[in-house]
Amino acid sequence: MEKQLPNKEAAVVEDKKIKEYLLNKAHPAGAGKAKFFLSKGFNLGTISWFRSMLIAHGIDNPVVKIETNPFTTKYIIEGPAYNYYTVIPHESKWGLMGYTYQPTKFNLRTVWSIENGTNIPKLVTAYPI
Repeated sequence: MEKQLPNKEAAVVEDKKIKEYLLNKAHPAGAGKAKFFLSKGFNLGTISWFRSMLIAHGIDNPVVKIETNPFTTKYIIEGPAYNYYTVIPHESKWGLMGYTYQPTKFNLRTVWSIENGTNIPKLVTAYPI
């Protein structure tokens, strides 16, 4: 049986993690991640969709590695992720004709941390694999 993220239904992705890191093209460590996620149709206007995708990834995919230290346990999860809200504009010689929503699938690694004395998984990072 595959190992799953403990207490996965309570997983948390903080707004600050999304706005200041994962979708921030100016962040020194997050710029590459932001470029990737922005290319998949996520942006600051779709934070709730982005958060839902990250949590679904943590719930639906197996833990591939566990790392512990005196303060926390980290769970590394790998597998497919989806953006069901990728907008494809349709244009013609007369201009914009409308939009279609097309699912986008990509492989992702998410890292979750559960601090000692708690049971709430919090997202540490996410990036394509």
